[in-house]
Amino acid sequence: MKKTVLKKLWTGLTGLVMSFTMLSAQSVIPAHASMQDDIVNVALGEVGYVEGYNNDNKYGEEFGSNHAPWCAIFIWWCAQHAGIDEDIIARNVSAANMEGTKRKGNFGGEYYPRSMVLSGEFFPERGDIVYYDGEDVNGSSGHVELVIDYDASNGTISSVGGNTGVGNKQEGVARHDSRSIYTTGTALRIVGFERPYYIDVPPTYAKLDKNQVWYDLKDEIILTPSSDHAVDFFISIRKDNQTVVSDHVNRGETFRYRAEQFGAGNYFAWISAANSAGSVDSEGIDFSIVDGVGYSNIYSSKSAYSVNDDVSVTVDTICAKGQVIGIDKIGEGRKITENCDSTFSVPAKNLGTGLFGAYFSVYNGSQSVDTKWEFFSIDNETEKPQSAELKADKENYVADDKITLSPSSPNALVYWLGVRKDGKDIINTKITSDYSFNANKYGNGVYYAWISAVNSCGSTDSEGIRFSVGPTATTGDVNDDGSIDLKDVTLMRRALAGWHVTVNETAADVNKDNSFDLKDIVILRRYLAGGWDITL
Repeated sequence: MKKTVLKKLWTGLTGLVMSFTMLSAQSVIPAHASMQDDIVNVALGEVGYVEGYNNDNKYGEEFGSNHAPWCAIFIWWCAQHAGIDEDIIARNVSAANMEGTKRKGNFGGEYYPRSMVLSGEFFPERGDIVYYDGEDVNGSSGHVELVIDYDASNGTISSVGGNTGVGNKQEGVARHDSRSIYTTGTALRIVGFERPYYIDVPPTYAKLDKNQVWYDLKDEIILTPSSDHAVDFFISIRKDNQTVVSDHVNRGETFRYRAEQFGAGNYFAWISAANSAGSVDSEGIDFSIVDGVGYSNIYSSKSAYSVNDDVSVTVDTICAKGQVIGIDKIGEGRKITENCDSTFSVPAKNLGTGLFGAYFSVYNGSQSVDTKWEFFSIDNETEKPQSAELKADKENYVADDKITLSPSSPNALVYWLGVRKDGKDIINTKITSDYSFNANKYGNGVYYAWISAVNSCGSTDSEGIRFSVGPTATTGDVNDDGSIDLKDVTLMRRALAGWHVTVNETAADVNKDNSFDLKDIVILRRYLAGGWDITL
């Protein structure tokens, strides 16, 4: 489908209206017939260009030899921009060198002296190279141009070239019509002609390169087309399966636009490379424009550092262009705010001993976001923690409760907390103080928890503790069977007597004094007797 569109484009390319308004209008080369047409049309498209001071010109700059006579350089430039390889029209810095090598039969073409035209053995054609005598009038070439056409009826040619007079004593690119083949003894005397070995083969190896893997909204997207033998390119870009760009790109140029022009999304782009012999499509490339930024993890290389260590904190970013780290000493405030790489290192002695928290602000041109805090400690301990303890604020919870686990150790500031439910790990995290979560987060069941108390010398595990989460309590329904009756009283009495029974302690706390004791049994019995003014 893309090739069909491109072939139709060639027949009416001069009438193309640029819909992509953010780019400046490009000149469009007329429909092609051959490589000869390609190079001449490129040259004619440059007519009117004027050099700057001291031979300053864009052709010499691209060639790599600016501020010098540039008529031969202009021929090379036109060939390059017409997709003609250097094995056909080679790099030559001067007309004399160019003609001299051709006389010897070097470089992809044949040389024909002026005498062969006068004798009728050779007829110049469009795309041939014509060598003029030059200002020194010494019989060898001093200036070179491209033949536009030849009129055999009166022996005149039209040519186009660079580094030639354009009026007002200025040098530039100009077209010259009806120059006589018979002129002698002047700078316009024709010395000879070259006919390059033009070939008409379709472009090959079409490729489109991008300047980044992904972009944020402030980036400039630069897409660079390339292909052997291509003269022009036609670029297509689709966003989320909708075409957003269909445009022409000249050989040697890039296609640029701001990412915010079409916004965030997934893009797919390709080029059709073309010359007079046909066209070929590149493989497509994918890229994304993002409107956000994020991270997947933040971690320190240790939980506890010695003052002789280097502290290292890392963030794994998502679509970030940079990050700023902030490090606080708990209880004292900010110690470091600094632009950094995704891993930040600092000698622990620069921070001192104590408990610290670090976070990153990760950003791109679209957005910034702060990570969670990562805690670590710095100490000068000489032995690992000797003991560790973990406590829960209750043994039995209902779904509406908040579970609070409290760690402690005489010589540790950082702990690793592990929690299992029904034999499966559900929590594994670093903490510095009490850790709380809602009882309904992981559902009803039996839980087992422990901590590792950590300092720079090592770690020590606490003994494990157990607690349970059950259904929401109904006051007085101690056995959770949906009714309040003497069975609940009996269960409460057995529990207080030391029997191994399961009691919903929240439901058993009938008088709401945060404890389960004989007072609760008395109140429940009076409620069931009905003779007392008691509500539950």
